[in-house]
Amino acid sequence: MSQLKPDTKEYLFAKGVMLHQLMRYDEAINAFNEAIKMDPNYAFAYHNKGLTLQAMRNLDESLHCFDKAIELDPNDTSSWTNKGI
Repeated sequence: MSQLKPDTKEYLFAKGVMLHQLMRYDEAINAFNEAIKMDPNYAFAYHNKGLTLQAMRNLDESLHCFDKAIELDPNDTSSWTNKGI
């Protein structure tokens, strides 16, 4: 089994997902922001940041994240679907 290296966007993304599942939303946002800082075109990070913001009831910023994810990957149906919620 391979392990993610802590200095990669994939590690930060996985950390954000885990923190979201633990409902540690502020920490999850920080992890997604770090992943985005490493790769500003990381659509999955924007999508999951949007999900976390949605869970926090920050709907305006959540929509912005889904819009960015869609801009980066127009074929990602998850972002389109979550934007419609």
